[in-house]
This record gives sequence, C-alpha cells and structure tokens, in this order.
Amino acid sequence: MDEQKEYWIRLFIKRCLSLDNYEKQRHLFIEWCGKTYNVSDGIFEDLKKKYTIKNYIDRLVPVIDKYFTLEDLKASIRFYSSDAGKKILDYQFSQDMGEVGKDIGEEIEKDFAKKK
Repeated sequence: MDEQKEYWIRLFIKRCLSLDNYEKQRHLFIEWCGKTYNVSDGIFEDLKKKYTIKNYIDRLVPVIDKYFTLEDLKASIRFYSSDAGKKILDYQFSQDMGEVGKDIGEEIEKDFAKKK
C-alpha cells in the first residue's frame, strides 16, 4: 500500500472509529487475564505494553486497506465529520445501542428457558 493511502486509513481510524470502547475493553480483559492466570507484576506490565491501542491500529490498517478504496476513505471521513456522522460516533449512542442488543439477548435466553 502506498504512503498516501496509509495516511488516509490512519486518519479514517482516528476520525471514524470509536476506539474509546476498544481501549476500555482491552484494559478490562488484560486485568482479567492477569488475575486469572496469576502472572507476576513484571509479566503483567510487559503484556500491557505489548497490547496497546497502537498495536490494534497497526493491525487494522491492512484490513481497512483490503475493503476501502481511497475515495471510500475520503467520503467516510467527510460523512463522519458532519453533524449526523458525529452522532453515530457518539459514545453514549453506541452504549445505548449495545444495551438494546443485550436486552434482546436476555429476552431470547428467557424465552428458550421457558420452552425447556
């Protein structure tokens, strides 16, 4: 991939993907693994440093490159920079949508349990 496309991919990630949730989940999962596997503080700190947001972004770049053209990236950035796009990226909006999915999952589980 050329430098220009990589630049636009990284800009797309920064402006269009909500990485706050990933960062929170990463932190919680690393904490859980550290307790579950009872690793020493040194190993725990080394693994925290290994699995950073930068590591995640570096691994996303080739995936985004595979699916998006340069024009797709530019159009997406324009949209997510608009008022409507910013609403979609809003953290609380994402949380509320996640709650709906969680609620539906719980309802499905209860319905199946009743039919047993």
